[in-house]
Amino acid sequence: MQILAGVGAASVELGGYFAGGSSAGGELSSIDKITFPEDTKSTLAATLSTGRSGNGGAADSGVAGYSAGGFDTANISGIDKITFSADTKSTLA
Repeated sequence: MQILAGVGAASVELGGYFAGGSSAGGELSSIDKITFPEDTKSTLAATLSTGRSGNGGAADSGVAGYSAGGFDTANISGIDKITFSADTKSTLA
């Protein structure tokens, strides 16, 4: 699978996170985690609120990562928060 235009964020203690993107089947809502220092990949049970590509990202060191905006069939204005310690997602209002 080829993933294009996803967003990444990292927690120095826990791992790196990659969310969204696109593949031949359309926009992705999955959130993948690379655990440090083992370099193992897992896909979180939590997903973005909608599949999206071209999303922006930011991280609050060690606390949470944010996936904002993007595109599916139209522009997306929502922001999803990924809490690193629990590997959970919440949608900001």
